[in-house]
Amino acid sequence: MPGGTPSTLSRASGTETVIHSFGAKGDGSVPSASLLNVNGTLYGTTTAGGSGIGSLCGSGGCGTVYRVTTDGQENVVYSFSDANGVGPTASLIDVKGTLYGTTLYGGAGDVGTVFSLTQSGTESVIHSFVGRADGASPYSNLIELKGKLYGTTSAGGTYNDGTVFSITPSGQEKVLYSFKGPDYGDGASPRAGLTDVGGDLYGTTFYGGSGAGTVFKLTLSGKERVIYRFSPYRRDAISPGSTLVKLNGRLYGTSWFGGAYQGGAVFSVTTSGEEKVLHFFKGSPDGATPFGGLVNVNGTLYGTTWVGGLSYGESNEGVGTIFSIDPAGKERVIYRFAGPPDAALPGAGLVDVDGTLYGAAASGGTYSSSNCPGAGYSYGCGAVFALPLKGSNS
Repeated sequence: MPGGTPSTLSRASGTETVIHSFGAKGDGSVPSASLLNVNGTLYGTTTAGGSGIGSLCGSGGCGTVYRVTTDGQENVVYSFSDANGVGPTASLIDVKGTLYGTTLYGGAGDVGTVFSLTQSGTESVIHSFVGRADGASPYSNLIELKGKLYGTTSAGGTYNDGTVFSITPSGQEKVLYSFKGPDYGDGASPRAGLTDVGGDLYGTTFYGGSGAGTVFKLTLSGKERVIYRFSPYRRDAISPGSTLVKLNGRLYGTSWFGGAYQGGAVFSVTTSGEEKVLHFFKGSPDGATPFGGLVNVNGTLYGTTWVGGLSYGESNEGVGTIFSIDPAGKERVIYRFAGPPDAALPGAGLVDVDGTLYGAAASGGTYSSSNCPGAGYSYGCGAVFALPLKGSNS
């Protein structure tokens, strides 16, 4: 699938290149998930676009799985439709050469699926969520642990506040835990994936706790404990939405809100619940709303912000940044996105491939939004970009 002409732009100290622009006929649009590196080829998902059709996605397409080489050769591996899942928002995992992922909608219950996909494009729905009894609307990626896959749903379960579930590669699914919500001091609506620490699962909830989300621990047998409740009443992170990353005995994550400017935060927390905010984002020129998670590259963490950076576009607040931060909290913006033909609105985390960071942005690129009627953003259909770390902040 042809992409747009790559554009190389310098902002802050990094030099970034758009290696693929979404929006050609049959291509995906709105890539919102982190990329997966499989032997040097990158796999990702788009929440819209593709050749699949269905009542849930209309003319904008139901989403795709795509692959792209590091030099920008892209093709669609699979296009979703109503029955097979709609709107994949999470990154993929590779288990013995088979890809697994989730869709936010679609399937037999219209509230999301877990799917498997061969690298040649054969897709199978291994589980369709049904709602209250089961879970609904999985935003997050899966992890593999001891032969099973584990993930979260943002809704459904006994209290309709979301679940943690396990599923075998053949599709035997089990709800391990149903969140009870703030009335019980528990979390609600997990939008992030899980992290394995010594055989226990750690994650975050977007709501619940004291009103601003939680960090929780869950054993594989389903025993849950809230280890930290974010506070809306003091200078704290609010609404964590990304998968936690392990580094030097602590877990690091990002939140959508928090701080004087409500621009989001980077925080760390120990497995016993000692939390520390490392950085509050300010907007422009710093960046704001870090949707994606962090990646550890040689002890430095890298991430993206959805908006902020340069003054650009209708909002006059910028269309996102790439930043680095060390465990002590020293933050640095290493790239500010400029909008078309550059990428815009990077909502996903980054992946390191041989010293270059690769990521996906939900908008921007060389194709106009008229090429992707289901996109919902005015800056274009989305892009995959690369940023070499050498000479920028490595």
